[in-house]
Amino acid sequence: MAKSCSQTFTFYYPWEKVAFAINNRYTTNSYSSHVISEDVISKEIKDNKLYIKKIIVKTSKIPKWAEKIIPARSVPILEECIIDPLNKIYVSSKQNIMHQKFMMAREYCTYTQDNVSPNITNCEKKAWVDSKIFGFATAIKRYGIEKYKSNSTKADIGLNLVLEKFNQIDVGGNNYSFDSQGKKQSWRQIFSKKYLSRKLLHAKNRINYAPQQNYKNHDTVIEKALTYIHTNLF
Repeated sequence: MAKSCSQTFTFYYPWEKVAFAINNRYTTNSYSSHVISEDVISKEIKDNKLYIKKIIVKTSKIPKWAEKIIPARSVPILEECIIDPLNKIYVSSKQNIMHQKFMMAREYCTYTQDNVSPNITNCEKKAWVDSKIFGFATAIKRYGIEKYKSNSTKADIGLNLVLEKFNQIDVGGNNYSFDSQGKKQSWRQIFSKKYLSRKLLHAKNRINYAPQQNYKNHDTVIEKALTYIHTNLF
C-alpha cells in the first residue's frame, strides 16, 4: 500500500499572480537548482480552461544504500496542469515516469482563491509514494515521503520568493509590472482572464536551467520520457 501525506500553504498574493508565478517558478529561484530543464509537450484551451503538459527533468539524490538498485542521477517528471481563470482554480498533478518500480511518486496540488480575501491564495497538496522492490519497499516509501515533505516545503518557499520578485510596488501602493516594450501595466490588466491564458499558452516550449554538458544523458532521458507518455497517455 502506498504511503501518503497532505500539506497546506498560504500565499499572500492574488490567485492570478500565483498562477502566473507557478509557470515561472524555476526562474530566479534559489530553491530550484536541482531542475535541469522544462519542456512543454502540449498546450490547449478547452472549455475556457488552459491545459498544459510538461516534462521537467530534475537531478535525483538517493541514499547510499539505494545506489546499487538505481544509479540514475536525473529523473523526468510529468506535470499536467489545468488552469481555470473563471473560477480561479489551478490544479497540478506530477509523477515520475521512469524508475517506477523503485519508487512511484505522485503529487496533486490545488491552488484556489481564499473565500474571504481575494489577495490570498490557498494551496492544498496530497502526495503518494509506492515501491515494488521486494525487501526494501517499506524503507523506500518511508524515505520517499519524508523527502517529499522536505522538498515540498522548499518548493513553497521558492515560489514565494519568485512572487516577491515579481511583485513590484509603486509609490502609490498599486501593483504593477512592465510589458516587453517597458510599458507600465497594472496586474489587473496583465492577469485578465483572456490575457493570462494567452500569455501562458504562448510561453516558451523549452527552458534549460542547467548546462546540458553536465548531464550527458539528458536527451536520452527526454526521449524515454516522451516514449512513455505517448505509449501510456495518448
